[in-house]
Amino acid sequence: MHVSNIRLKTNKTEKSLSKTEDKEFRKTYLKLTRKITHNTMENNLTYHIAEQLWRMDKSFDNLIEEKLFKLLIY
Repeated sequence: MHVSNIRLKTNKTEKSLSKTEDKEFRKTYLKLTRKITHNTMENNLTYHIAEQLWRMDKSFDNLIEEKLFKLLIY
């Protein structure tokens, strides 16, 4: 997964989020901004955004399983 600081061009038109999508977006956005304002993650912002996207919609067991698998490979 790659995260860019530059806005990417697209042919798709923007659409409004549903109420549940909007709630999830706000929750994730607030978590990230809280961490940034506490000045703990300012230098690695793109890494933390990528990690939040990776964690989205995964259970704790799936996250642990993937992390352990990566540790065994490397």
